[in-house]
Amino acid sequence: MNNNEKIKNRYNRVSKIYDIIESPMENMAMGKWREKLIERIEGKKVLEIGVGTGKNLSYYSDDLEVIGIDFSTNMLEKARERIKNKENIKLIEMDAQNMEFPDNT
Repeated sequence: MNNNEKIKNRYNRVSKIYDIIESPMENMAMGKWREKLIERIEGKKVLEIGVGTGKNLSYYSDDLEVIGIDFSTNMLEKARERIKNKENIKLIEMDAQNMEFPDNT
């Protein structure tokens, strides 16, 4: 098993408790930082690499086309729970080290 597979398996295992583990930092500062960072986005398309459980997704405006990638299937499942009816967000299982988008996109 290569190193990427080990990391992917680790994230798949902890996906159920990942948000709980990070909640102290999220409550102290990260939530506010996420909102401030995302409100500054310019343009119409966003690629979020390592979308994880989707903590940023609720902050994106509906007029942005958002693609979130992550190589952990279980983390993406948690992210999908967060977006429910947001049609402007697409989540894809993909490794950031080997992205499958056409050139110049």
